[in-house]
Amino acid sequence: MPELPEVETVCRSLAPFIVGKRVSECLIGEKKLIKSSTAEEFRKKIIGRSFNNVQRRGKYILLLLDDGETLVVHLRMTGKLLISLKDEPVNKHTHVRFSFEDCEQELRYEDIRKFGILYLGDEAKLAQLKGLVNLGYEPLSEEFTTEVLKEILHSSNKKIKAVLLDQTKIAGIGNIYADEILFQAKIHPESIAKNITDEEVIKALHFAIQDRLREGIKYGGSSIKDYVNSFGEAGSFQKLHKVYAKAGERCVECGGILDKMTSAGRSSTYCPNCQIKY
Repeated sequence: MPELPEVETVCRSLAPFIVGKRVSECLIGEKKLIKSSTAEEFRKKIIGRSFNNVQRRGKYILLLLDDGETLVVHLRMTGKLLISLKDEPVNKHTHVRFSFEDCEQELRYEDIRKFGILYLGDEAKLAQLKGLVNLGYEPLSEEFTTEVLKEILHSSNKKIKAVLLDQTKIAGIGNIYADEILFQAKIHPESIAKNITDEEVIKALHFAIQDRLREGIKYGGSSIKDYVNSFGEAGSFQKLHKVYAKAGERCVECGGILDKMTSAGRSSTYCPNCQIKY
């Protein structure tokens, strides 16, 4: 599933293309992807609307319209928002197409597994979209301080890997970046969050969260399987991964062998020598 850096990269690649453009047609092939209304109601509401801005909240893409409503897109596992020429052959996994006035290109939503969502509504309606409304702190925001992280840790009896993956605590971190963050901070994934009390360790974790996410954005995200940006370009941050999916390889820090386990219901790769269990 695309995580914060991948979703941010998609938003940045989308914005220059769609902002200011007016929707002239919307073709919907897979109606179940539309979660806010019937597919026909969705189509009628969005035709004639212009996109004013593109934002991100956690792993959600927010396309702000000129009538005050917002088109929310969650890519889930295999969703893609792609800019394509109108006469370009349509992929069999393309389920929604947005055409624009006086434009030879269109915006296509592709999704092999069809787990993604498109949700259109005003502020009151978006308040009903549970996953979006319940999101926690944006980890790259000014509000997400070391003190905030300390409060999150000390109020939880869960394992640190589970805390990092909890979107109601910190928004946007998934399995890839959680592994990379914990390795950089030298914290074992099975550590109990409230047991991490050393101020320097908490600072190191806070720094690692922001550093790994910013580096992920810098390199266009991690392309492991399906993820590409809106131009169909793969990210390259996977080339800089130090532990994720590298079990059995040597640790870049100590030279020991990286191990893996299931933590918080997800496969976790870590260094038994470098990462301390609290």
